[in-house]
Amino acid sequence: MPGPAQSSKARNFYQILGVNRTASAEDVKRAYKRRALETHPDKLEPILTDKQKEEAEQLFHSVQEAFEVLGDPIKRHMYDKQLTKRLEAAAMMEEAARRDKERAEWARQIKEESDRRIAALRVSASNKANKRTEIPQQSAGAVAEEVPPSTEVSAEDKKKREAEMVAEILKGLYATSPELVARREAALKFKANREKRNGQSSQRLESSQTPVA
Repeated sequence: MPGPAQSSKARNFYQILGVNRTASAEDVKRAYKRRALETHPDKLEPILTDKQKEEAEQLFHSVQEAFEVLGDPIKRHMYDKQLTKRLEAAAMMEEAARRDKERAEWARQIKEESDRRIAALRVSASNKANKRTEIPQQSAGAVAEEVPPSTEVSAEDKKKREAEMVAEILKGLYATSPELVARREAALKFKANREKRNGQSSQRLESSQTPVA
């Protein structure tokens, strides 16, 4: 239940009275009488602290305020419209937070998999380089063969391999999660439309700046 310190706009009067939004006028009236008896200051226990008594009195006033609005058909209609907007906005924020959390988790998984594969690639490249620099052991008294120059993975090859690994990771994720494919296609479509609009805007701007012969 909302705290008494909240403004009336931030409270849900239906929750204060303990009824659904579809409750009839008679249901609202009965709920108000029940809640008024439960929260009336005369019903407070003497052992309560001053702070608890103050909170209880504020709750009683909240019940009065809730019935003043929900007990009036016109005020209730206006309140319902405001409440719907509030709930829709809260739902949108919650959905946005959920999507942000999913994107963060998806990015974290991609990074972990990419780091793991890059580390494995570096170990493999290092092992290959070490094998190239080993001096073959010959029979006793034989002269060691010339050691071949060590070869290292170039920066360009490393970037290419990292890009290939990322592409493989994305391919695997898309195969296991159709939702990611739909999001990617939607993002590409949005990008294409935006570039198309920008191109049309540029053409109109150039046409407007072209001097008339």
